[in-house]
Amino acid sequence: MKDQKVQSLAMILAAMLLVSIPSLSFGQKDVKGFPGIPIYPGVETFLGEEYRGATDQDGHPWVWYEFTSKKLKDEWDQGAIDLMAKIINFYKVELKKLGWEYIGEGIGNHHWVKGKEAIAIGSVADYLIAYIHMSKEDAQANVTKLSDKEFIKAYVDSAKAAQKVYEKYGMKTADDYANKVFEMSSKSPEEYESFENRLQGDVRKTVKDVLKPFKVSAGRFKELKSEYEDMLTQYIAEHESEYTPNQLGFMAMGRLTD
Repeated sequence: MKDQKVQSLAMILAAMLLVSIPSLSFGQKDVKGFPGIPIYPGVETFLGEEYRGATDQDGHPWVWYEFTSKKLKDEWDQGAIDLMAKIINFYKVELKKLGWEYIGEGIGNHHWVKGKEAIAIGSVADYLIAYIHMSKEDAQANVTKLSDKEFIKAYVDSAKAAQKVYEKYGMKTADDYANKVFEMSSKSPEEYESFENRLQGDVRKTVKDVLKPFKVSAGRFKELKSEYEDMLTQYIAEHESEYTPNQLGFMAMGRLTD
């Protein structure tokens, strides 16, 4: 009789333990569009049909979830950074069990890879979590670390390539650009906006292609710039012969990375 009571008590304690561990709770749901990826406990509201099939600026599918529990909202209000760290630690443990490898943080998200796939998790606004699907290569490009020399070379190569885009549009110097802007603006605001969008779109595409051999994404490159700001300023001051004929390209890189 005593043994039966002990066994019953052990079973009750085991059941309580299972319920207390979020990842093992019965009925744990998966993130929509991410089979096998559990929703963080308390984050249960999928933000509407309009977010199905949505993509980020690089074309990666993503979904957003909102905190529904008052406890989580209070935790966020008391310390959003601490709560996000807690959430990311939860996923580090759970995704490892599912065969995902954590590879690091970049452009505001944390990244995991599994085979050729990758997932990034981060916060896009108050009380929100974003789950982003991408390729392994894109995830690695988002967490790449460049050496001093690699960053400078990537920046200068990108500036020179951007300069060629401006020259394709008939501009070589800052004065040429100012004159072009005045000319297009004089016609109509819509025509100027269309021109500027085409120009900057071509610049972004060109820079993205230049960065591919460095295995770094444009977003991550922008994020890294603050680490090399002083070195970059010194390089430009010491290499006027490179800067002067490519001043529009360097100007474009400033716009892209500031």
